[in-house]
Amino acid sequence: MFNLPMRLGENEVQAAIRGALEAYADRCHLNAQFFEPYANQQGAGAQRFGADLLAVLDDARILMLEVKALDVPRHMLVHFNPAQHADCCDLEDFGVPIAYAFNATESLAYYDRSRSRSWPNDTLQAICRAQPTRLPGQIPARSHPSLLSWLELDEGTDIAEQLGWLLGSGVARPRVLTNAVLVLVYSVDAKQLLCFTPNDALALTQTLRSVVGRSVRNQALLQRLFKGQADASVHLRPSEHADEDTNNHRSRPPRP
Repeated sequence: MFNLPMRLGENEVQAAIRGALEAYADRCHLNAQFFEPYANQQGAGAQRFGADLLAVLDDARILMLEVKALDVPRHMLVHFNPAQHADCCDLEDFGVPIAYAFNATESLAYYDRSRSRSWPNDTLQAICRAQPTRLPGQIPARSHPSLLSWLELDEGTDIAEQLGWLLGSGVARPRVLTNAVLVLVYSVDAKQLLCFTPNDALALTQTLRSVVGRSVRNQALLQRLFKGQADASVHLRPSEHADEDTNNHRSRPPRP
């Protein structure tokens, strides 16, 4: 059936990614939870979220995507933000699995009026995934792998135990995966996290959930707990870009 041409903006690319991921997870019998924060919840601060779309697959594997739309004829990311890119690179340097995601084609199977059985895989195959430090800038390389290939390679580290301990539950929820939580999970040795006393564990989780996580008292607590891992607590301070105008983000309600 004939498909009308559709201009892909960031909202359309993100909706296609989420829809395809949900269908892919269902067909692969994977538990998948998603969270799409408001624009004013995003940024590089400790209590903010560093990406447009967060997902937890099978309670252990984290997917973090900063979504962009590619102007395919010009091969250019439409709303590329250098300051935001620098923040994403910082998170990547701390081991956080953040990546850019953008369409490689002018159309996506998600929007086909008559979908083929393979539409979820076809959609994910047409989405490029690029680690921030490997993204040259507004004009991406033409060799970035697809999001489908990343899912099928299953290279994600199983961090269910650390997440369960940190969040007080055996099931991680993506809506609590702030930058502070992710930096600690990925930057601090798991054995160190798991050997905290009950009192220190409670103090840490309260600090991570606190709106004043960057206070002098909380910074002192993190320095005491992590000693040699002090750089992790230092990174919890808000980025100089954290309170920038968020015009380059889309305003939309978060989904559970």
